[in-house]
Amino acid sequence: MVSEFEFADIDWSNQDINEVVDFFTKKFNIQEKEITRREDQLAQKDDVIAQLQDMITQQADRIKQLEGEVTQMKS
Repeated sequence: MVSEFEFADIDWSNQDINEVVDFFTKKFNIQEKEITRREDQLAQKDDVIAQLQDMITQQADRIKQLEGEVTQMKS
């Protein structure tokens, strides 16, 4: 989760350069972790969508097969 405070919440005039670098490094790392987590979620959802599309295709093929069998039985 991205930190709730903003850059304006810090008095930068009293900060040592190392503290500033540390602040931005931590903020960047937090954001990177959040991006990675969301990308992983999207990849999982894409996998589920692909599986569902395969199931739909299989069911549509089965329906066509059954329709063909019904047509043959009527003949």
